[in-house]
Amino acid sequence: MVQDEGVPVWVTYTELRLPGRYYSWKRTWYSGALALTRERFIAFGYGKKLVDVRLDDPRFKQIEWSTGRADELWASFGASLFHLDWSGRIEISFSTPLTPLFLARLSRYSQTGFL
Repeated sequence: MVQDEGVPVWVTYTELRLPGRYYSWKRTWYSGALALTRERFIAFGYGKKLVDVRLDDPRFKQIEWSTGRADELWASFGASLFHLDWSGRIEISFSTPLTPLFLARLSRYSQTGFL
């Protein structure tokens, strides 16, 4: 298991449509946590669950993983992946010194590869 907490997390929404709301672009910042076990990936921002998905769930394989700096881990996906009545794009960025370890473990499970 790899985990880190108290990390800066920012979530960027683009062309986000959800019932009663629309954002062409919106970004929120949190203090958060993320963990990767043998069974699931889970991430929180300010105590709010951002992602909670089993590694054998087909949705996990649709998450695009990438990195910028050595301490940045990004997860990008279509908003409808976890919310059927949403559309648009969501990118979650974590700033953690454990990024290389997360990427090494994620590469075992992800089908999308890394940008």
